Amino acid sequence: MEMIDEELFLELASNVFELMLEIPVQSAVPCDTPASPTDYLSQISMSGTTNLEVAVRAPEQTAIQIASTMFKESPDALTEEDVRDAVGEITNMVGGNLKGLGDGDSKLTLPNVSRVGDDASETPPSQVTVLLEGQPLHFAWK
Repeated sequence: MEMIDEELFLELASNVFELMLEIPVQSAVPCDTPASPTDYLSQISMSGTTNLEVAVRAPEQTAIQIASTMFKESPDALTEEDVRDAVGEITNMVGGNLKGLGDGDSKLTLPNVSRVGDDASETPPSQVTVLLEGQPLHFAWK
């Protein structure tokens, strides 16, 4: 697998949002926003020939926007489960794109989605933050 850097990750994330959800990625921006207890955090791991962990942190409004677009529902009609499913699916799509760059047999776990909660210090620091219609979405990997 080629080295994952900010530019490659931004390209993969842009493909997910622009091609699959028709949400334009406005830009990559510096992230100095700490995690909030209400943020959604979704994590996925790849193991095998390539070992990698990917985390997506979505502030509540961003997560609702993604779910609303994905499920073609008004924000008021969404359930907590809908929002978690949408954030998990985004993580899965990005992870699948990363897996596709590999040259061997790797497996992806299912996304683990939760609220950041009271222990925001456990949240991985963002490496790439993008704006989706003005709302931030944070990515990290290792």
